Amino acid sequence: MRKKLMTLVLCLLSTMGFAQTIEKDNVNSEGIRSIIGSLENVRNTTDKIVFSVALCNFSSENLSYYSLWIKATSRDPYKVEKGNHLLIKLANEEVITLEARISANASVRDVHNVNGFIYSDYSTIVDYNIDKETIEKIQSGVLKIRMEHSTGFFDKEWKKGDKMGAVIKSEYFLIEERLKEKKSFSTDF
Repeated sequence: MRKKLMTLVLCLLSTMGFAQTIEKDNVNSEGIRSIIGSLENVRNTTDKIVFSVALCNFSSENLSYYSLWIKATSRDPYKVEKGNHLLIKLANEEVITLEARISANASVRDVHNVNGFIYSDYSTIVDYNIDKETIEKIQSGVLKIRMEHSTGFFDKEWKKGDKMGAVIKSEYFLIEERLKEKKSFSTDF
């Protein structure tokens, strides 16, 4: 009995490992609601480029769209131009192409001090337009991504477990639940 209970707890914890929070759920004075999931790290310990992902929804009375945010952290500076591509290879080998909505520049070095160990890196968050159909496809599993930038591209492949698809699935569920609740600029005032 105890083994079964431990197995159940571990299964629940593994499904809850990503994105259990919404970072922001606000409505501005123009009536545009922003629901932003938390940027979740989807790296392996040996990665040279560290990727984090988040799903966001922006909506008003007449409009609703999703954005996929990809944060890439590198040792070298880079820039992503508006229209640069993000390739996503799904578990079924289908390749999806997304385009950067705006330009993003990672040319300023961030310096970090962790317990006296000082290191630096370059990072930026790139915003990609994504529709519900693509979100649902991604939930089935992601094998690899390729992010185009000014000096080439960054690749990330997952051989053990689908971290990116799990984050998107979790955040999509959380955002859809939030969208069921009506909210306005004056809510919680």
